[in-house]
Amino acid sequence: MRRPDDLTYQGLKTAGIAEAARAAQAILLATPWDATEPALKAARDLAGKLLLDATNPLATGPQGMGWRWDTRAPAGEQVAAWAKGAAVFKTLNTTGFGNMENSGGYAQKPVMFFAGDDSGKRATVAALLADLGFGPGRCRAAAQCATLGALRDAVDRSRDEARPGPRHRLRADEARPAGLKKCACRHI
Repeated sequence: MRRPDDLTYQGLKTAGIAEAARAAQAILLATPWDATEPALKAARDLAGKLLLDATNPLATGPQGMGWRWDTRAPAGEQVAAWAKGAAVFKTLNTTGFGNMENSGGYAQKPVMFFAGDDSGKRATVAALLADLGFGPGRCRAAAQCATLGALRDAVDRSRDEARPGPRHRLRADEARPAGLKKCACRHI
């Protein structure tokens, strides 16, 4: 909540990060990348919590907003390491605001992919995504977060390269990271 004193929120109970995390069954992590680790540290004990990671490693550079490329592990793996004990699922980070705001405005539900290792929580994540108006698409494991990142990157490249005339078609190798033989995602 950016402005807790705004009259829109009058009457709502507010809580600090640790208190809110302690009371929650599921947590949506939608922070700017540089605030992600501090937010998870402030949440303290996340053991047993369902954490939906909607972050993307973005940073502002000389040419505006862009991907932040670190030498560390992929963003999803970093979040899982920072959120020790939580069931972390990477999702809600591969589409724009318009689709998020109006997921029900399409003849066919848009697919929202998710990846996570806790098999006991997968059905819950799929149900939450369906409640938001998406057709859940499950990837087999959190290690496939790189697949989601590569898909997001390919879509961004496609959008950047779009010009009048035939639409840019993604090649199969553009939609997966180097070394990954086959996408492990499926629509459910």
